[in-house]
Amino acid sequence: MSGIGTDWTQVTAFLVNFNRLNGTFPFLENPLLGTIFLNENDIGGDLNAITSLKSLSWLEALENKFSGTLSEEITTLEYLRILTLTNNSLSGAIPNNWTNSSLLESFLVSGNKLTGSLPDTIASSPKLRKLQLANNLLSGSIPSSYYQMQSLQELYIDGNTLGGSLSQLNEPLYFSVQEFAINNNSFVGRFPVEQFENTEILNVLALQDNALTGTITETICKRLNVSNPNARLKELSVDCDLIECTCCTCY
Repeated sequence: MSGIGTDWTQVTAFLVNFNRLNGTFPFLENPLLGTIFLNENDIGGDLNAITSLKSLSWLEALENKFSGTLSEEITTLEYLRILTLTNNSLSGAIPNNWTNSSLLESFLVSGNKLTGSLPDTIASSPKLRKLQLANNLLSGSIPSSYYQMQSLQELYIDGNTLGGSLSQLNEPLYFSVQEFAINNNSFVGRFPVEQFENTEILNVLALQDNALTGTITETICKRLNVSNPNARLKELSVDCDLIECTCCTCY
C-alpha cells in the first residue's frame, strides 16, 4: 500500500473495498479511525496492530492475506461492533476474553486456519447477532453459554471437527436463531426438533454430515413453502439415512 498517503492523524474512515491493493496495512495509532473496509484485496501481514486503534468500531477485511494469530488484546477494543476476517490465513486460537465486549454485534472469521475450542465468553456479548466460525480447525463441543444467547441470529460452525450432543432443553438460542449451520462436524445423538417447531424466523437449518438422529416433522417442512419470503425456510439439509425427513435435501 505504498501509493497511499501516510498522514492518518485526522482519518476517521478508510474504505478501499474491491481493489487490487497489496502489501501490508499501516495500522498506525490513530485516536479517530473508527471504520476500515479492506474487503477483497491482497493485503497481508499481522492484524494485531489494530489494537492501537482505540476508536475502532467496524473492521471488514474478508478475502485478503492476513496471517498470524489473533491477539487477546482485540477483545479490549471497547467500541468494536463488527469484525469480519472471513477467508484469510489466520491461525491459532480465537481470543476468549470477550466479557467486556458489550457492543459486539458481528464476529465473522470463517475460512481461516483457526484451532482450539469455540470461545465461550463471546456469548456474554449481549448484542451479538452474527457468529460465523465455519471452515476452520476448531474442536470440542458447543459451550453451554451459547445456548443462553438471546440475540444471536446466525450461528455458522460448519466445517470443523466439533462434536458432542445438542442440548434438548428449551434454550434461548433455539428461539432467536435464524440460521443454524452445524453440518460437516461430528455431532452425535438426537436432534431436538421440537425446539425448532414453533419458530417463524428460521431460514437455514443445515445438519448433514454428522451422526445426528431423529425426525424432521411436517410442521417444519411446511415452512419451506410459506408465501412470506422473510419467514420461509430456505435451506433444510440432513443425513436422510439417520434423520427421517420427507422434505429435506438429503446427504
